[in-house]
Amino acid sequence: MPVISGPSAGVVGIPVTFKATATDPEGDSVAFQFDWGDTIAQAWLSFIASGETLAATHTYSDTGAYSVKVKAKDQNGKAGGWSLGKALGILTAGGSYPDSVYAEIPTANGGYAGAITPDGKYLYAASGRGAMTVTPIRLADRAALSAITLEADPEDIVASIDATHMFVSLPGANKVVAIRTSDQAIDLEASVLYSPQELAVTPDGQFVIVAVRGPGYLLILRAQDLGVVDTIRPYTYVGHIIMDRQGEYAYGTVDGGVMVFALASHSVADSIMQITNPGSLGLSRDGDHLYVGSRDDTGFVVINLPDRTVEARLDVGEKDIRDFASTTDDDYMMFSYLRGVEYVDTRTYSVVDSLVLTGENRRALVMHPNADTMYVIGWNKVYIVGPR
Repeated sequence: MPVISGPSAGVVGIPVTFKATATDPEGDSVAFQFDWGDTIAQAWLSFIASGETLAATHTYSDTGAYSVKVKAKDQNGKAGGWSLGKALGILTAGGSYPDSVYAEIPTANGGYAGAITPDGKYLYAASGRGAMTVTPIRLADRAALSAITLEADPEDIVASIDATHMFVSLPGANKVVAIRTSDQAIDLEASVLYSPQELAVTPDGQFVIVAVRGPGYLLILRAQDLGVVDTIRPYTYVGHIIMDRQGEYAYGTVDGGVMVFALASHSVADSIMQITNPGSLGLSRDGDHLYVGSRDDTGFVVINLPDRTVEARLDVGEKDIRDFASTTDDDYMMFSYLRGVEYVDTRTYSVVDSLVLTGENRRALVMHPNADTMYVIGWNKVYIVGPR
């Protein structure tokens, strides 16, 4: 009797994959026949070595509750019984997602990081690799304005809640600066003893959280003047950081997992470990799920935030995930990588679509506040991606 494994849910029109393994007592090769629980008859599949695992896919045309079974036979025609059925629920397809490039905005440089003002009027594209600039883009007419020259390469950029400033980290200058959006002038700066990296702004707009390299700590700055308020010292290097929707906690990647920081007490509150080489972070729009990309180019982990447990792991192959975004209903999550964008159905945590962009490298993915348009920031252009 074979051992069967596969997902518990799928989507109409999207292939689902199940795996089966069986061992023949005499070591003969084995073949499998799947019963997918619908009315479509299935033939025996090709023979494989005893003890090896076979993956098979099937596409359902109707929603419903199905039971998937498999049986095996050896090369002499001796067959075993059906495996125990594995329950599978097939759902209807979710809402639409932005997957079609309908415009491009040429820029002098870009591709390293980006942020949109909360009013949705401007996109700021940060340029690293010696470019040392930030380019404002007016989204109403898709016009790239004059680049703002910095004293070092920017690492990250985030918008103030009131849209009056863009905060930029400059590791090479050991500074965090604020660009005034009314005239694109740098009017605030904070010196940081060690290299500042990722940034986050609290939902109430009062504070800027800075991940600092070197000894490893979070620096809390007042947004109105970039004055230092406090530090949180986990005594380990913190990579990417992200805020929750309520402003109670910040989440930062550390060696082996994610650390949870309580902002009311400015302290380490918890940790979520067993995550190999974590990299970029993303948050679902409802705030219930944290997405953690892997620097091992293998995929990402989904953390259920209410109970801080790992809910799912998805291997997406050799893709260095940079940024995450979500549709309004959270049915789909998108992530950017070197060649483009991948689309994940969050109800089944399976990749359902991809957008491959040719040309120069891409890094940053920024979602418009209304969640109907994405901006993929390349090195010399910005791709505007909307629904078909």
